[in-house]
Amino acid sequence: VLERADLVALAASDAFRSLGIDRRQAIWSAHAAVLSPHFKERETEFEVRREDSKERLDIDFYATGTSLYLHPTELMKLEYWDYPVPQSKVMDSRRLPTLWNGAKMTVFGLIIARQAPPTANGMLFITLEDQAGFMNLAVRPHVYRKYQKVFDRDIFLLVRGTLVKEGHAHSLTVLEVVSRKPVEAEVTVLKGVKSENNES
Repeated sequence: VLERADLVALAASDAFRSLGIDRRQAIWSAHAAVLSPHFKERETEFEVRREDSKERLDIDFYATGTSLYLHPTELMKLEYWDYPVPQSKVMDSRRLPTLWNGAKMTVFGLIIARQAPPTANGMLFITLEDQAGFMNLAVRPHVYRKYQKVFDRDIFLLVRGTLVKEGHAHSLTVLEVVSRKPVEAEVTVLKGVKSENNES
């Protein structure tokens, strides 16, 4: 027999969506299910407001650390794209291996790691993730200084750079960071998504 905590945990992880039950409704029902035998009268059905796309992704990451729904970059592109660059100009990670060394490109992704090793002479290394895979960025000291607030604050990056290929390995040397439009810059998106800041 499942305890209430187990039912609530399953509901919070969206396990009942495959049965047609929205997460919030499932959580409400999980709490009520344990108490229902103690009441003679059945309560009136209560309609819980459904999650929107952002809330669903936020809660997925909060509850499980990942999501089987949209990737965060997909949601950004679909509903929160406020960058002054058309999405048609942005390449995803699948394209990088097919391009030539020295190709100029624009990429967008979620920052999952930042590293600034003491032996790297001020270089910053960033790993981005999009819906298709990973991209490694190399940021020279003067570029970091110019865009420091964005590198240190934002969890998403839209950058222009030069592709560097060495055998099967490839990375992007960042030339420019494209900022979001000022009006929308203070909007908080995807609170549950956390990036890893590694300074050593």
